[in-house]
Amino acid sequence: MLNVLLALSCLAVTFASAPFVVTVTNGTLANGVHVGTLTSQLQRNVIDKLFPPVTRTDWASVSLVDSKLLRYLVLEGDYTADTPLTLPSLFVLKLKGSLHDDASFSKCSANGAHFAGMVMLNGSVFSAVVGGKFNATVHSATQAMAISVVNGQRNSIRDVRAVGGQGWTGGGGTGGGVKDVFSAIGITGGTHNEVKGCDVGGTPGR
Repeated sequence: MLNVLLALSCLAVTFASAPFVVTVTNGTLANGVHVGTLTSQLQRNVIDKLFPPVTRTDWASVSLVDSKLLRYLVLEGDYTADTPLTLPSLFVLKLKGSLHDDASFSKCSANGAHFAGMVMLNGSVFSAVVGGKFNATVHSATQAMAISVVNGQRNSIRDVRAVGGQGWTGGGGTGGGVKDVFSAIGITGGTHNEVKGCDVGGTPGR
């Protein structure tokens, strides 16, 4: 079995040396094509379109996961979440800026769902979120974590500032019960996932 420290050592690799890097600056690719600043646009126009799909066979026989296998998305500037941004396996999201909830996030199907997040690693393996500010509290109707890991393996959340959104507990769910605050970063299920060097929680909206 791979040691988790070996698996996560890939995060120390310089991004410039990575074989597959896509950089988006204020919603625009390096070639001048505008891909958008909403998470639904980034999912459709960047992650799903520009990054080849992977399966477990891509790392099954590998003893060390490094930059030769990882794919990198660098987001520079400020972005808004109207739907969860779902990260695949062997994927590193590096945020040089901020991501906060859009007013329309409360209308998406994920809002209020179990371990919903503006950024989600759902079943992902060997993926990471590095840097940036993630604020899921700009709009009071948002019911989501800033970042969530669900049934993932060997994922890492590092050096981020994260604030969780509002939610409801008890008394029949949304529209009743006791108002609560979602975790800023949540992990459920899976194995060998880590949160390191992060500044989380605090007053909603900050």
